[in-house]
Amino acid sequence: MSKSFQTVFSQRLNGLSRSLDLLVEDGKCGAAVSDVVCCQLEPFGKIDGVRISATGPGLMLNQNATQNIGLALHELATNAVKYGALSVQEDTIEVAWQIRPGALGSACFHLTWRERNGPEVKAPQHSGFGQVVLQRMTGVTLGGLVEHEFYPSGVVWTLEVLAAAVLASKADDSASAAP
Repeated sequence: MSKSFQTVFSQRLNGLSRSLDLLVEDGKCGAAVSDVVCCQLEPFGKIDGVRISATGPGLMLNQNATQNIGLALHELATNAVKYGALSVQEDTIEVAWQIRPGALGSACFHLTWRERNGPEVKAPQHSGFGQVVLQRMTGVTLGGLVEHEFYPSGVVWTLEVLAAAVLASKADDSASAAP
């Protein structure tokens, strides 16, 4: 096993572990989107509203969405450090989420990762595990649509999923509160 494989694998496990830590706190059945975003991005930079911003309503993700979205955010941040917005000081990253109508239905959860003002971005020449996570696995696992665009000004990654498929239900909350 190469040293670089071990490093990348270890970083991905740490990203997954951060999402799982959110789930085991107080026996939760999910995690707030803002907490998932923060726990995945804080190792890469401070979420200060200037360089990295995270905005959206107070929504709770179910366990499956917490893990899968967390892994996708980790991959996006890792790539931003290597090639994109976090590789130079002038760049910014915006993560935003909302519930709105979409191609899948009237109540869809939309999450957008947008890099701006960074080095010129080009689509990768090969598809590694990170690309599989970002372009296929997240969408398939959550039953949603993923777009991963490589604009010269920065990467834009969007996820659209039926809200009912990713949001924690009220029944989940009451079940976790039961003695």
